[in-house]
Amino acid sequence: MMSVVLLTMVFGRASGFVPATKAQPSRLCAYEDPGKAVLDEATFAQQSRDLDKLAEAWRERRLLVEWEQSKNVGFVEVAEIVNGRAAMFFVVTGLLTEYWTGQSFPEQVLTLLRTTGVIGLA
Repeated sequence: MMSVVLLTMVFGRASGFVPATKAQPSRLCAYEDPGKAVLDEATFAQQSRDLDKLAEAWRERRLLVEWEQSKNVGFVEVAEIVNGRAAMFFVVTGLLTEYWTGQSFPEQVLTLLRTTGVIGLA
């Protein structure tokens, strides 16, 4: 009895030992070679109109994206990122300078203005 169960388990799944057949590619077109299909004038004109509309929509989208990316000033993402990074850089620089020199932010600005000659040394 045990050998029958064992043989059933081993050979019951014999389909696992059969080589798989290759799937036939599905045909989306009724023609043997879709590149040689002949279209009537109405279908060709409709396809041309649809493709022209699609090309115009893509062109408008591309121009909008290029225009958005070209803006660098104002409340746009690029300007906000640059301004934020610059602010954080100068805050860290100011804090490190304050740590090393003992001068506060206003004193550092005063030293900068005196060094560049914007204000007098008096």
